[in-house]
Amino acid sequence: MSTSQYYPQPVATGLQYPAPMSYTSQPRMPYGGSAPYDTAYGASYGNSSYSDFRWVQGEAGAKAFTMPPNSRALLLDSESPVFYIKVTDMSGMPQPLRIFDYTERVATASLPAVDESNYVTRNEFNDLRKMIDDLTAPNPSSNTERRA
Repeated sequence: MSTSQYYPQPVATGLQYPAPMSYTSQPRMPYGGSAPYDTAYGASYGNSSYSDFRWVQGEAGAKAFTMPPNSRALLLDSESPVFYIKVTDMSGMPQPLRIFDYTERVATASLPAVDESNYVTRNEFNDLRKMIDDLTAPNPSSNTERRA
C-alpha cells in the first residue's frame, strides 16, 4: 500500500508563489520600529488607538497609569467598587480623570397598581366568617321548639 493514496502530493500547476519574507527583509521604520502592515481589510495597526480596561489600586493608581497619546482606558479599582475612565489627547496629555461608583441593579417586576378598596382586611374577614358560622351552626334550642 502506498502512502500517496492517503496523502496526495501537490500537483505542479506552473504557479510561482513568492518566497516568504524573512525578518531582515521587512521594511523598517526609523529607530528600530517595524512598519505597520495592512490587515485583510486594509486597515493599518499603526493608526489604531489604545482602548482597554485594567485593574489599578485606588485613585492614585488610576492617575499614575500611563497611556499613549489619543487613547482611552477603563480602569477598575481593585480596592473598592469604583471605576475610572482615563483619556489622553493627541499630545499625550491626560484629560481630567472621570470617577464612577457602580452599584448593583436589581431587577424588579413591575406590578400593576392594585385598588385595595375592593378588598377586606383580615379582621373584617374573620368577623364575616364568625357571622356565617353562627348562622349555619345547628341551634339546639330551635329544634326543641319545633317538636313542641
